[in-house]
Amino acid sequence: MHEGSSCLLPASCPVGTYSSSGYMNPACIPCPRSFYQDKTGQKTCTPCSDQQSTAGNGSSTVENCNAIEGQCFVIEELICK
Repeated sequence: MHEGSSCLLPASCPVGTYSSSGYMNPACIPCPRSFYQDKTGQKTCTPCSDQQSTAGNGSSTVENCNAIEGQCFVIEELICK
């Protein structure tokens, strides 16, 4: 590096978001409902476990994934939550 020059690294996408590069260029997108991202600079979001969802977009922790209320699932028997 030459004296007086600097190299700026692009800013990483914050938790709860992702982009195709993991950086803010292109723009970071909030993780969709039923997904979360607990790390910065990611290219994808992590899905919640089966039969779980988040309250909205941009979740930043697995603790935001909760059982889906008011829906029934057939596993071995009918289970309503």
